[in-house]
Amino acid sequence: MLTADTILDNLERLGWVNNDPMSQTLQLRRENPAALAELVMAALDRGVRHSTFVDAALDLMDDASFDKVAAKAWQMSNDGVRHDVLSDLLDAAALQSPQVFVGDWDRLLNMTHKEPRLYLRDAVWRALDSTTIDDWTRRLEGGGIHGDAGHATAVALLNSRQSDAVLYAWKWMFPEKSEKSLSWLMSAGYALEHGALRALHSESPFHIDFGQKLRKAMFRAEPQWRQEIWSN
Repeated sequence: MLTADTILDNLERLGWVNNDPMSQTLQLRRENPAALAELVMAALDRGVRHSTFVDAALDLMDDASFDKVAAKAWQMSNDGVRHDVLSDLLDAAALQSPQVFVGDWDRLLNMTHKEPRLYLRDAVWRALDSTTIDDWTRRLEGGGIHGDAGHATAVALLNSRQSDAVLYAWKWMFPEKSEKSLSWLMSAGYALEHGALRALHSESPFHIDFGQKLRKAMFRAEPQWRQEIWSN
């Protein structure tokens, strides 16, 4: 039976020549879905280069498994490990499993402005707790943080979806209202009206239905491996 180690061994030995890690990952999922977590954890341990088959494994595993591998990636980052797969997994966790960062927000914030290779989706800051928001706001108010660190803190608060923190962070970043400042505010999901914020959208996502005809055409245009993912 195919295993996670076999897939990674083949990749290290053959690369992409006469080797198809994506097909093997889909086969692994069919035979043993729980092994997808083993595959990603092994990829983390080996520090493989970013690959779509790792992304597919993350997309296809169940939520409990995703939380498990996200927690491992966060712990590895605390131990000083740095590589592409780990950075990509932390970015995915920022959107799908932000609870892994709870209690360690300062370290995450520090990483975002000191490590250019780490990209995190702004949605992660929506999980900030009120104590951390209050603490970061006080630091900005007291001048305890400035420069790049201050900017990173303000951006995090701007994306917290907590209106008081959003307004304070926005005014800290832009003492004078301008077209640029309003653009930043809009990107955070707000508009300014009569000195107060108005939310431009709710917290519930909207989904666009393109209809069966267009979906079928899009499906046919995709490679076989993606068709299998979309079908399950």
